[in-house]
Amino acid sequence: MRVLERHGLSVEIEHGPGGADMTVGELILSRASDFGADLVVMGAYGHGRMRERVLGGVTRTLLESMTVPVMFSR
Repeated sequence: MRVLERHGLSVEIEHGPGGADMTVGELILSRASDFGADLVVMGAYGHGRMRERVLGGVTRTLLESMTVPVMFSR
C-alpha cells in the first residue's frame, strides 16, 4: 500500500464481514461499485479443478462479471 501511495495513488483497504448471500467475487464487485472504484487490483493464482468447483473461483467470477477494470497480479 505504501508503495502505491508513494507513486501518487489513492489506496483504501476495507475489512468487513462476508455474507452468505454473495460469493467473494460478487462482494468485491459490489464494494467496488459502492466506492466508485476506477480499478480493482488483486492477486490471482490457480487451484486444482476439483477444489475450484467445490469452493468457486473469485478470479473467474471477476472475469465473467467485472463492472470495472480488474488488474490481476500473479
